[in-house]
Amino acid sequence: MFNRVGAFEGKVYIDLGNRDWNAIEIDSSGWRIIELPSAHFQRTKGMSPLPEPLQLASEEGKKAIEELRRFINVKSDADFRLVIAWVLASLRGQGPYPVLVLSGELR
Repeated sequence: MFNRVGAFEGKVYIDLGNRDWNAIEIDSSGWRIIELPSAHFQRTKGMSPLPEPLQLASEEGKKAIEELRRFINVKSDADFRLVIAWVLASLRGQGPYPVLVLSGELR
């Protein structure tokens, strides 16, 4: 049983937490919202539903990721790519998971 993200038969599933038990199924061909995912999820009382993701064209998706950049204080494009890679790797259905180490000055 998985809590929010799980892997089964080479696919990753993200439980949307909605009343209908829909999930996002991710594989090498892309992602889709499905009913009755193969991965089985359990939910805690404090778990809230996630919004349904929007299907964006490739260029729109790139723009959406770039919009995230203004919220992440990194020095270079390479550092920003590392942060995006960490976000994606943390959504894998099973470990090992990457560890994000943040450092900086306190103000």
